[in-house]
Order: sequence, then C-alpha cells, then structure tokens
Amino acid sequence: EMLAVALGMKFAPLRIIFHPVRDDLIRPKPVLAIKQHWFFVQEMVWDTLSETKGMEGHLALLEEDHIVTPDYFELMEHLIAVKEKKCHFCWGITMRWACMHVQDTDRNKICRSHHVINTGIIFNRTT
Repeated sequence: EMLAVALGMKFAPLRIIFHPVRDDLIRPKPVLAIKQHWFFVQEMVWDTLSETKGMEGHLALLEEDHIVTPDYFELMEHLIAVKEKKCHFCWGITMRWACMHVQDTDRNKICRSHHVINTGIIFNRTT
C-alpha cells in the first residue's frame, strides 16, 4: 500500500532503493545493522545511482513509511537557507512535528536536535 502511494507521487522525482536485510545482524547486533543500512544507502545515493552520482546539492532521504506533500520541497529549501545562515555547522535537516516535546504548541518552531531521528533527513554530500 505504501509503495502504491509513493509511486503515485507526481510532484517530485522519486527513486526507491531496496536494501537487502541482514538477518544475522537484526537481533544480535541491531546497532551494527542500522550502521550497515546507513552506509549502504550512502554508497547507493552518492556513488552508485546515476541520478545522484556526482550531485552536490541537498537531497531528502525518506524511509518507507514517510509520505510528503507538495509543499515539502518549498519548506526544505527554506530550512536549508535557515541552516546555512543560522546553523552552518549543522549537518542536515529533519522535518517533524513539535521538535522535542509533546506539549510544544508552536507548529512553526524550528529547533536543533542533537541526534539523528527517523523522520526524513535532508543533507548533502559533505555530511
């Protein structure tokens, strides 16, 4: 069902990458499995895929359970500009609701996270 939704997205270029599962790592070494997944994706995006090989700009990496709306890229460009002006040392951008706490009421709040969160990551080759 999620694949059908993703394939129906017409407002942006889409590339689906299937990562082979390493059953020998999932249970005994979950952190190693996550690292291996991250390196696999990085190699595919920056060194293997013809669409992104040699690319210097930002891209959005979304896991299989993320759906974006047409305004996602407009917001992405805005947040990249904010990052470059106010947080040049930040390595990337994630978009999620309410930053850090459920009780946050400002939906337009921009915050800095000190760890990676699985909500869609925007970054470039220098990361």
